[in-house]
Amino acid sequence: MTFLKSTAYVLAANFLVLALGFFLRPVTARFLGPSEYGLFALVLSTASVIPALTLFSLNSGVLYFTAKKPQRVKQLVSTSLAFTIAAAAILYLPLQFIVLSAAPALGTAGYAASFFLSIALCFFLILQAAQQGLEKFGVFSKYAVASAFFSGILSLALAYATADGVLSAWGRALAIVAVSAAGLFSLKALGRPSMAELKKILAYAAPLGLVGFVGAFIVVVDRYLIAAFRGVSEVGYYDISYSLVAAVLPFSTSLFTTMMPRVIRQESKLKFYYEKISQANTMLLATAGIVFFYYSDIIVSLLLGQNFAGAVTPLKILSLTLPLMAIHGLNFSSTSSVGRTKIAGLLISLLTVFSLVFNVILVPLYGAVGASWANVLTYIFTSSIGFYYLKTRYGVEIRQVLPQYFIFILFIALYVFFFEGGGFVGKTLALAVYALLTYLANKQLVHETVSRIPLGRLKIGRSK
Repeated sequence: MTFLKSTAYVLAANFLVLALGFFLRPVTARFLGPSEYGLFALVLSTASVIPALTLFSLNSGVLYFTAKKPQRVKQLVSTSLAFTIAAAAILYLPLQFIVLSAAPALGTAGYAASFFLSIALCFFLILQAAQQGLEKFGVFSKYAVASAFFSGILSLALAYATADGVLSAWGRALAIVAVSAAGLFSLKALGRPSMAELKKILAYAAPLGLVGFVGAFIVVVDRYLIAAFRGVSEVGYYDISYSLVAAVLPFSTSLFTTMMPRVIRQESKLKFYYEKISQANTMLLATAGIVFFYYSDIIVSLLLGQNFAGAVTPLKILSLTLPLMAIHGLNFSSTSSVGRTKIAGLLISLLTVFSLVFNVILVPLYGAVGASWANVLTYIFTSSIGFYYLKTRYGVEIRQVLPQYFIFILFIALYVFFFEGGGFVGKTLALAVYALLTYLANKQLVHETVSRIPLGRLKIGRSK
């Protein structure tokens, strides 16, 4: 299976995940309203932190060792699942005390939903790591779509029926557990856990797990501070803006997903993949960022309604972060693929360090808008540090993305100074010119990609 064909499977699935997230999450927010959606967002963000302790990055070890020795997948998966269940049983009560001390607005019921959802996410991460390591990108894609669809639909249904943020989060958790269980049984990767396997996985994953615990707080630092200084309604404005922007990232992760097993097996390919993927990511995500920036008011009005008017400015600011998020994700994937887990973990930790510093300064003064600017500054510093390491150690370059960054910044400036009051037609004409310049700046990459995608031979669902 070629790299482009593998990527096409994942990209097609991620497009569906993107579409589901882009429409289901805002409609859920609309049914819940700013306050209950803010609580829903706190549950989800807390759930994404807990796996830093209960999973301890063992999924990265499952990916790494499965890619090297596929015949070990059953032991790797079973051992990681057993570790996660045991850690969850031990940590439930201590974490409840810590979490509710940091975010009392969550409440006991909210914490319970967060914890159950975190376990569901652990199971799903282990499943996807095994599928990725085996390069089963057809089934990888199917389960990614199934998880996004069923979790989104059940969450939305409960939001509509109850207008309760916590119950809506429980629906999300139940759907992910069901999809994960189906995938694990289908993969036939369940067996007896092995202490020897656990030691091997931990030896690889420990650096990521240790610093990843610190790094995991990137998803709650801003939201907890907003809740403390401005209340849960403003958490809702910020989180839905962030969710809309992050919904575009599956385009980026499609390329990381198929790159990693290849670089794990042949480190010398890193420079080639890094430079091609960084150019493709910047082209796609900068374009998405421009669309969000230009049409933020229309997007919020159509998807969320006037109750969420406070999300317009955060959405506009967060859209500036998209190309930087892609570079950071590529830096992390690259360092993990070549076995530099300490560096990969450091990059994750730096996200939290910078985020904490900037949010502490900006959130008390500016609320969701301050958190949005803190996010931009965090990714500027973190992506720069990751790139500097890879450039000095592996000789990677980003000269190929500089024209796109220049076009991106130019059209942001043109909007601010000329097009903001020009109405829909003026912004759309400017966007058309942007699209033409983007094509010209990336013409060779576009033609290479289109010419090599075997569209006629794709059979979705089959994998190597």
